[in-house]
Amino acid sequence: MQSDPFCLLQVNQIRLPKYADYLHQLVIVVEANVCENANSNLYKWFTHQEMVSKWANVWGPEPIHYFARIKQVSKFYELSLESEFRGKLASKRRSLAISLGYTELDLTCLYSDYLRTCYPSLGMNETILGEFLYATRIDLTVKSARHSPARLFNSFCISNGSYVRFKDLVFALCALEHHCDHGNVGGELRTRCIFGYYVTTNSALMSFNDLASLYSDIANYSKASSKNPINSAVNFFAWFRLDKEKNGIPMAMFLHLVGKLVIRGTASLFRCHESPLAQLRQRENIELLWPREMTIERLLDGKPVPGKRTQRCRQCSMSEYSLAIHSLVYHTDNVVIETIKV
Repeated sequence: MQSDPFCLLQVNQIRLPKYADYLHQLVIVVEANVCENANSNLYKWFTHQEMVSKWANVWGPEPIHYFARIKQVSKFYELSLESEFRGKLASKRRSLAISLGYTELDLTCLYSDYLRTCYPSLGMNETILGEFLYATRIDLTVKSARHSPARLFNSFCISNGSYVRFKDLVFALCALEHHCDHGNVGGELRTRCIFGYYVTTNSALMSFNDLASLYSDIANYSKASSKNPINSAVNFFAWFRLDKEKNGIPMAMFLHLVGKLVIRGTASLFRCHESPLAQLRQRENIELLWPREMTIERLLDGKPVPGKRTQRCRQCSMSEYSLAIHSLVYHTDNVVIETIKV
């Protein structure tokens, strides 16, 4: 170790839902001389360039975010349900959630579930989002012949292309509601989610095949449908003089075309079979308690560390259990004939 290796970079004060207590998260920079053979099965060292290239696979955005601030003065942040909706646009979208029936208790429960799932990170990658949906028992299967967890995750990444923030989670759940308006704030929000859901490339452009998939779902779920999705996509690309092999539609253009009704029938897309809010309220034993054990060991991508005995119980959402050693004794007429440890 080098001299004076510890440096306090940031302190996060997280306000626990419905409690006066705070959780203080200290971000500390540690300088160390690492040899080439320092990696093991449980951990691995990454250079900055490697971290950037593996951005989409990292559990949360913190490693990249903090690395850019290593030379800066330490800061103090307070995170709470209120801080998640700061800003004019975020405030409007929160009003949308309230108009769709979300109460302060609903948002508080959701925020509690969010924190306990992704802590110590404050963002969700695809793995953590899947774990969150399993823990909360929410089925967000979208009415689409091409539904997949990867598509759902991409549609949730509203404010950041790689991670789901809490406000993104709330906004996407609102967009999935059947009675969410497809105009004004709700329409703009839903259109962004639709774009993310159907884009399958890393270029942030809707390709010809993506647009054909969108038209296919419109044909299946909308009254204003096109009978031939491929022809609709071909005509669209031809009208705007786009090469279907090289070009694509950026989000800004997609938002404009949907708003001008050039692309019709999108109001039927990105809808759940059952209301997300109704599913949240159907859960039994809703608790506003912070998890007892916050030091869950995970890999860099958010997956549990292999080889650990402590695992999550499949019978409940948050309980933990440990495998114990027991003995099976086989006997005949009170005479032990074999003992097996399991």
